[in-house]
This record gives sequence, structure tokens and C-alpha cells, in this order.
Amino acid sequence: MAQGWVYRSTTKLRDGRTAKAGYYRAKYRNATGGWCDHVIVLPNGQKVRDIEVARAALTKILREVEREAFGLEPDPEIHSAALPMRKVLADFIRYVRGQARGREYVGQLLAYNLWIIKKVPITRFADFTTANITAALGVLRQAGVSDRTVNAYRYSAFALGQWAVETKGFRATNPVAKIKPIKLSKDLARKQRRALTGEEARRLLAVAGQHRLFYATAIWTGLRVWSVWQVFRGRGTRFLSFQFSMIEAYVAGHWSG
Repeated sequence: MAQGWVYRSTTKLRDGRTAKAGYYRAKYRNATGGWCDHVIVLPNGQKVRDIEVARAALTKILREVEREAFGLEPDPEIHSAALPMRKVLADFIRYVRGQARGREYVGQLLAYNLWIIKKVPITRFADFTTANITAALGVLRQAGVSDRTVNAYRYSAFALGQWAVETKGFRATNPVAKIKPIKLSKDLARKQRRALTGEEARRLLAVAGQHRLFYATAIWTGLRVWSVWQVFRGRGTRFLSFQFSMIEAYVAGHWSG
């Protein structure tokens, strides 16, 4: 069993008195038998002030020392805690794409999870916690976002957490599983959607400016916002300008009477 302990270093003041440092240090033997002595730093970069946290951190360090001494692979949970969250998200999206899922589904997972990790923010995978995800979803609710949309954001984070547990083995449990989705009432009034009238569409295009092509494409194809964006991203400007001229000609002829 690897040996070690935690302590706070003592500093001698100018007046001769001594004072304890604010952060805990760990001292232990490494896998080759040499002594290590350093400040305990959590995966999120914070130094440890709490004695219980310091002891728990030392326990994980000693476990890693033992695994290394016996030639075992590092504990994936400890290793993944320090991974940049953006890298974890990129690996997750790459995995989902490999499952032959649709572009709209993959795009929603990317956009929603990216918003969450920016909003809190979540910089490392160790920060992907129940508390942080709850805080991000709370921001959505305070902004007046519908319960259905909040649930969609929660599902995106849940999918990432489930991948981390089942596919990568980064965690024993999914932190998002503790966050219950909002129960939607069957009688909850949803937004009543209707098609634009010819006059409304004509006024919208008249004030859309540089976004006229985007709105015209949506009006005359029925595609959703994400799908229209995919069309724009995959086509050249000349092709779009040509399509727009045809749409305008059709609109003029269709609504002239």
C-alpha cells in the first residue's frame, strides 16, 4: 500500500511567529520509491483548503501510484477529470456522427451542449456536474424559454453524460440523470403556428436586407432553420444568388395579382 499524508506548510513571519499556509500539500512516495511533495490541485485548477477534500484527493493519488507501480492503466475517471470539456464534446460528437445519425440531430446535440459549457462555464470534464448543468438549465428558464426546449437541452447533456459512462467509462454514473425533466402538461398551450400570408411574406422580404435569401428559402421550401443553414453552408454564393433570382421572379409573378 502506497504511503503519504496531507499537511499545510508552516511559514515563519518577520516578527518570529509562524503561520500555516492556506492550501494543503500532499507528500507521498511515487511508483519508483522517490518522494513527491506538492500543493494539491483539483482537476478544475483550484487549490484545496478543506482537509477532507485534501484526504480524498490523496487517496486518489495513492491509488494511481499503486496502479502505475503494478503496470496497470491509469484510472479513466481520474484521467478524464482533467480533460478539456471542448475536447470531450468533440469526441462525443464524432462518436454520434459515426452512429449514422441525422445532421439535424447531431447539430442540436452540438449546439445545446456547447451553449451549456459556455454559459456556466464548464472548462474541464470534472466541472460536468449536476450542479453546473442545473445552473445552466436555470438560466434558460429565467430567460422564459419553454419547458419543452429546456428538456431538449437537458436531453443533450444527458446523452453526453451517458456516452461518458457507457462508452468511455469516464464516470460511474451520469450526473444529468439526477436532474429530472420538466413534466409537460397535456393541456399546456403551445404556440399556434400558421403560414405567412402573401402580404406578410412580401413585407418580411422587403426589410430582411442581407438575410432576404435565407428567409425566401425558408418560405418557399418549408425547411426549418437548421436545415436552411445546412443548405447555405453547403452551397456557393453564386448558386444561391441564382436560386434567389428565380424565387424573386416567382414571387413577383405569383403575388402580382
